[in-house]
Amino acid sequence: MATSERCELLGRFGSFGWWVQGLLGLISFSSLIIKRQRERVKRSWLVFGLDSSKQAAGALTLHLLNLLFAEGLSGLARQPHHDPCNWYWVNIMVDTTLGVLVTYLLLQQARKLLHLSGDREFGNYVRQDVPSDLFVHGRAAPDEHSLSPRRGLVGGEARGEGGGPSLLSSVDWRKWLRQLGLWEAIVVAMKMLMLMLMLAASAPLGWLADTLLSPLDGLPKGKLVVVMVLTPLIMNAFQYWVTDNFIKRQEREVAPLYYETESASAMPFDRPPSQPNVASGPPTPTRESELPQYFHATRGDERRDDS
Repeated sequence: MATSERCELLGRFGSFGWWVQGLLGLISFSSLIIKRQRERVKRSWLVFGLDSSKQAAGALTLHLLNLLFAEGLSGLARQPHHDPCNWYWVNIMVDTTLGVLVTYLLLQQARKLLHLSGDREFGNYVRQDVPSDLFVHGRAAPDEHSLSPRRGLVGGEARGEGGGPSLLSSVDWRKWLRQLGLWEAIVVAMKMLMLMLMLAASAPLGWLADTLLSPLDGLPKGKLVVVMVLTPLIMNAFQYWVTDNFIKRQEREVAPLYYETESASAMPFDRPPSQPNVASGPPTPTRESELPQYFHATRGDERRDDS
């Protein structure tokens, strides 16, 4: 097959490959918006944006590394016809399956570093001076114990009569930057491990990609769509959905600041685990074991199906 007919990963700026990549990015991240809309208790758009920004930065880094390594790995298979598109497909499949597991395991270890730096939890962006009595029963604490009244506390909306801070003013951006840098390091470390795996198994992986993608060898643009749109669209959507479940806040305290007003107010906390004693001060944070079963089913991994 002539060189001009082979699949090109990107080509010149503004070429077909660049348009394909732009479309891919928009469609892939739309899956995160759909996931957010399907949450029973929705994160506020600000918190969702902060969570998603880490995935966006990691996805961009991973994409650039995939383009770099695809060119190099294609020469390691020692086959007559080396096609970078085949190795990009291998990269995608490995990153979105085994790579997701590796990032989860690395993040579990990285959480310890966050605790040492004073962060409460990965995915928690609230300042340290925000009192813990804001984390009560899935909604705002009583007005006499909170920084702001119930209205306007959730989702960073306009403040109520109490004049308390909004979610935006409660965000510690240094926490977000630390978590962003930590996630970037995790993504790069995962890619290095996956690269070593692909180097060790380059022959069988190259043979598998050549076999599965050989029907598209005579259709470079069609192959580009399959390799860089259809495959990433399906596999990245899977990767983003799974990763979002463990990259967002996992702390078992219920933070009303993190959720939309309508969603938080709809949570059935008719029987709070403990009634606050006004004389003894604000109520204590609610733990997962004390929460109604409805909320347990919203913490990322669905524990039961609705009848």
